[in-house]
Amino acid sequence: MSTWRKIRRPGIWLSGLGTGLLVGIGMMIGAVGVTRHSASDAEVPLHLPAQLQATATNSASTFAIATGKISDSEGIFFLDFLTGDLQCAVLYKNGLWGAKFVANVFQDLEIQATKKPHFLIVTGENEFARGAGGGQPGGSVVYVVDSTTGSFAVYAVPWNRQAEATLTPQGGNLIVLQKGRARNLQIRDQ
Repeated sequence: MSTWRKIRRPGIWLSGLGTGLLVGIGMMIGAVGVTRHSASDAEVPLHLPAQLQATATNSASTFAIATGKISDSEGIFFLDFLTGDLQCAVLYKNGLWGAKFVANVFQDLEIQATKKPHFLIVTGENEFARGAGGGQPGGSVVYVVDSTTGSFAVYAVPWNRQAEATLTPQGGNLIVLQKGRARNLQIRDQ
């Protein structure tokens, strides 16, 4: 019996070693194949559209934000439901805030500050005719709707491309393009 154990132990040991070597060789072959395949993929350039655009909107109970492309720069619109202040801050290509434009939605939509409006805000893309002296409205407009009354306004950013190109700060009032009412019915206070 002891002779059988002596013979069997080296056999188990050698079969384990052989299995391990086969697994190791298989892993090396797989790694070489993946490396060669990955290297050929890395040589193929990724083609993206010339201009990527992202627009987003979000809101809470007393505040809303929306983003939109103003020119070569991105703008973010802030609407405070408590004060009616609508602001647009524009991030220049150098990563710094370069412009700020403001409006008061309560005044423009003739909303009483004591009322509790519920606002919706979205941006849209628009190309306006170029003005003199580099002045042209920005590429985004912002739509603000009071869902309580149905009143709405459309605002544009009075953008100066020359100021943007030279990274000169700019600011002022947002331009009211249109105002109206999307609902013909008046809803009583709830």
